Amino acid sequence: MQNNQPLSNKEKEKMFGCFKYSVLENGRIKILGRWQKDNIIKVFLPELKGIKGAPKDLKIYFHRSASLQLVSLFKEIGNIGLTKYILTWDGSYVPRMIRGGKNLSSHAYGMAFDINANWNNLGAIPSGERDIGTVRPLIGLAEKYGFFWGGNFTRPDGMHFEISKLI
Repeated sequence: MQNNQPLSNKEKEKMFGCFKYSVLENGRIKILGRWQKDNIIKVFLPELKGIKGAPKDLKIYFHRSASLQLVSLFKEIGNIGLTKYILTWDGSYVPRMIRGGKNLSSHAYGMAFDINANWNNLGAIPSGERDIGTVRPLIGLAEKYGFFWGGNFTRPDGMHFEISKLI
């Protein structure tokens, strides 16, 4: 059962800060001012070792306010042997709009990450519990650490996890 709920745009701004931006091609944006420098940090996730698409240095970009939650989530994923469900790392902080939309993506705030994208396409029913590429065994743990699973969006995004509360 989903306990966490996605944040509204106003809640994201309140929690992670507001920034000005200019829209570039293909839905990308350029963040203006110091917001990115002041808020987005490199976070070391050793649990990504050996995961396709993970940075070689195992450091990903994420919002500083939620970085400890992310680290704690991945540490527990590793400790209880659930890294076997992470087949690919497909990104975290990306300054862009929601794909096909007019609002800022949660990735632009540095509060979201994607895994197993090839098996959990945007708009498609996410992989089932026993399917290759499933992320379902990670959902309860992600919720424990304040994340919302994108498979529960109106337009499912089964690869996507985003902060829904700071803990």
